[in-house]
Amino acid sequence: TCISVIASIPVFGQTDRPDSTAAQSSLSPTIRVTGGWDDNIFRVNEADAPIADFTTTISPAARGTLRASRLRLSGQGEVDFIKFRRVDQINSVDVLTDGRVELPLGQLTPYVGGNWTNTRHRRNFEIDLPVRQVDSGWIAGVDLRLSGKTSIGVSRRRSRVDYKGDTSYLGSDLAQYLGATAWINGVEVRYALTPFTTIGADFEKDRTEFEVATERDSDGILVASVIEFRPLALVSGRARFGFRKRTFLDGNAPAFRTAVTRFDLAYTLLGRTRFTLTGQ
Repeated sequence: TCISVIASIPVFGQTDRPDSTAAQSSLSPTIRVTGGWDDNIFRVNEADAPIADFTTTISPAARGTLRASRLRLSGQGEVDFIKFRRVDQINSVDVLTDGRVELPLGQLTPYVGGNWTNTRHRRNFEIDLPVRQVDSGWIAGVDLRLSGKTSIGVSRRRSRVDYKGDTSYLGSDLAQYLGATAWINGVEVRYALTPFTTIGADFEKDRTEFEVATERDSDGILVASVIEFRPLALVSGRARFGFRKRTFLDGNAPAFRTAVTRFDLAYTLLGRTRFTLTGQ
């Protein structure tokens, strides 16, 4: 159970004319305060006497864009100050950042980007322990505009997951058995349905490799449909739904198939307060 309050203050560059000079550069800081009650902070079974506690998270953040000559730069960062009332040994400061640089060349736009995340409480589906996880990665690609409404892009990404500090959990070293590197090649197609709404499709092929648990090395394929809403629309953000198949390289496990979805949608009230809905 949690309650969130978010405040957003436009500093400069926010305008209702997307083609203006001011719209090419902007900085928007926000702060989110979340309070809640967690009835099982270590995610244990009922027989293991779950521990409950009140938690408060204060999250200052900022996102911005900058136009410098031909280059377009964008990025965002967030710091989460997470505090538990009684179990203070799992208090944490989590950091999330990402950025991107684009070089528009008429119909062609090459770009590079990167991300770095150092968190303790954004746990994944494999572990319940609040252990520090460092995610890093980069992406390079190019977008080609085929017409006024249609574009296609290709990209190559690398992502890396590491675990830091005390990484021993249930007799295993998470740093050794869950630390992994993934290479992803992707193709995306986009069509501007309206000035504020874009639809499209994504195709990705990846290989994930583990340093120690090599029996988990695998190849994956993802095919998904996408809908995107521009910031000036009533609702902004994007949502994706598709299907994923994963094949393990050693052949000792059957191929895995599943439906996948991910969404990150937002609504801004009166230009200052932003409400978001995210999930995967």
